[in-house]
Amino acid sequence: AVVSTQSGITAGIMKENPDCNAERMQDISKAGAGLYDYVTAILGYCAVAREIKPKREKVAKLEKNFQISKRELDRITTECTSLSAELEDLGRRFEEAMSEKQQLQDEAELMSKRLDAAQKLISGLSSEKGRWGVDLEGLLKRRTCLLGDCMAGSAFLCYVGAFSFEFREELLRDVWEADLKKKKVPTATLR
Repeated sequence: AVVSTQSGITAGIMKENPDCNAERMQDISKAGAGLYDYVTAILGYCAVAREIKPKREKVAKLEKNFQISKRELDRITTECTSLSAELEDLGRRFEEAMSEKQQLQDEAELMSKRLDAAQKLISGLSSEKGRWGVDLEGLLKRRTCLLGDCMAGSAFLCYVGAFSFEFREELLRDVWEADLKKKKVPTATLR
């Protein structure tokens, strides 16, 4: 390898000697002319190499940085793809949750309306409770008289239908009522 000091010294010698050129060397010796052309080419190569070497190093460094950046870009692209898929999944799940939330709110509103209606019905029916209680007491009292009323009604239908009103009234009030009272059978129709 030719070092920069060697090429500098050689170039200096060739400049100091104005008689040292390609034509002069051709006149002196063909082998010397070939050698002269070789040295001139090497000096030119060294000059170019001094300029190119930092550029090559810079290109190599930039290529290395490019490869690193490309790998980083690939990694980030993969991560973005993964995050996009995850974001899409979360968006879908969010929409499902919002739909379910709306459905539950609708159901809650319906149940609230039903509860209000039920409370109105209960409060309306509570006013009927007192009347129903009185009716129940009356029915319980009348239930005890049911046997006697049925006996009096069936006897009336079976036996006294063909008689006159006065005879039927006398039979019902005087005979049957007295008999039922004597046997302690409670009745509501006979007083």
